[in-house]
Amino acid sequence: MTILEERGLFWWHGEPVPDTQFAANASVLGLLTIDDDGLTTLALDGCLPSDHGPMAVLSRDPGELKGKLIEGNLSTSGKHVLLSDLAKHGGHFRTNNLSQEGYRAINCLVSYSKFPAISDGSVFDNLEIDLTGFEDWLRLGSIETVSTDLTISVEHRRKDPVIYDIDEGKLSIEYDITRPYLSRFVDHKITITEKATLIFAPKVPITLQDMRTQLRVFEDLFIILTNSEYNFLWPTITTAIDEKSFRFEWFSYRKRSPEKAPERHECLTNFIQLRDSFGQVVSKWLKKREKFGPGFYLYLAVRRGMKFYPEHRFVNLIWGIEALHRKKYSEATPTQTEMKIKDKVKRIIDQIELTKDKKWLKVQLRNACEPPLEKRIIDVIAEIPINLEEQKIKAFATRCAKLRNDISHFGSQRHGENYQEFVLEVTNKSDALAIIFHMLILHEIGIDEKILNWWIYEGFQSYRVKSVFVAAGLLDESVLKPASPPAGAAPS
Repeated sequence: MTILEERGLFWWHGEPVPDTQFAANASVLGLLTIDDDGLTTLALDGCLPSDHGPMAVLSRDPGELKGKLIEGNLSTSGKHVLLSDLAKHGGHFRTNNLSQEGYRAINCLVSYSKFPAISDGSVFDNLEIDLTGFEDWLRLGSIETVSTDLTISVEHRRKDPVIYDIDEGKLSIEYDITRPYLSRFVDHKITITEKATLIFAPKVPITLQDMRTQLRVFEDLFIILTNSEYNFLWPTITTAIDEKSFRFEWFSYRKRSPEKAPERHECLTNFIQLRDSFGQVVSKWLKKREKFGPGFYLYLAVRRGMKFYPEHRFVNLIWGIEALHRKKYSEATPTQTEMKIKDKVKRIIDQIELTKDKKWLKVQLRNACEPPLEKRIIDVIAEIPINLEEQKIKAFATRCAKLRNDISHFGSQRHGENYQEFVLEVTNKSDALAIIFHMLILHEIGIDEKILNWWIYEGFQSYRVKSVFVAAGLLDESVLKPASPPAGAAPS
């Protein structure tokens, strides 16, 4: 599926365009295509000017395109486009016919007006994310319809924007409605749709590459908040040059998930719950994502529509929990047990006389004072206020540590064990770890523990979640039985 496919004239951005023309003198005809994943390709009917002359089509020097952008004017729509992060893609060199060039671009800006002077170092001040598809999470519903036998009346009052000042800049949710533009008309149908836009304005304008990072950061946050891998639509960005604001539709290459938009009963949180604290949640997310790094990324890696082998998914989640523990407790005061181990290791090393043996043993025992994997898992799970029993957490952590060691040191299960049973257990533990990891991140960014416990024990997805925890040994099977009716109550 293609988002855009149109022919036009293209030239190096920065080439002068005469006042009486709509394209530079050195422009070339070509076909621009933007795929569903945002990747832009340009197939030219000739070659753009180059220091290499006619041989430029054969050049694959990556430095040749550094800092260069291609501007274009599309023939049918009249849109202007600007391509950046270029790479050569295809093309033909001919001595007795027309040579052709091809390019791929990571970013493509689209506008209805001519582009100002933009470079790789240009900065942008606003990121506008269309929240189409997240209506159920937003709990939109401001269109009131009154129907009688003879008439239908529709009324809508636009909501005021919700604005948050956070450490990282300004954040807002702004509401709008798509509707007919004429004040009065007659037709056989009418379409009215309420919509919302998330707008982030960083304190200091940032480059396009940094904007790509911010877009991914917000997309990851919505995976966490909605429990859905549904992707944002293509955003809009703005920049100010010479005190004039320019607004561009922005397509950038990214892997897109085939997931459908989340429905109301599928969302782990909703905006009504978070309205008062949403700015704080976003700010904490930005800070802790940066602080914990792979302690967050390794969970999100399994939530972007990619399929993993059971062992890979399991160790990925364990790595993430271990990374989070190392980052979070790196400055913690060593426990009494850890201090005793440290003293013991030092005492043993000090008894060795030969210097090279002492040096060798010191290297071998350098990690002996660190907490074992089992304890790291216990520490992380115990912090989440989701009412799991201490003994069950310990048994779960012990088994997860053993499975991870089996995968790391034996390739899979230990010799003689049944592989199908091993994979089933790894899958069960992975499913539980994924839920725990998700709850942990939500807890870290300030989501109320009542929301977490409702999701696990009472919400629309609670039976599935409890079934996963039962299979992993974190809950008793009794939690899956329906609650007994009150004494004297008639069965329904």
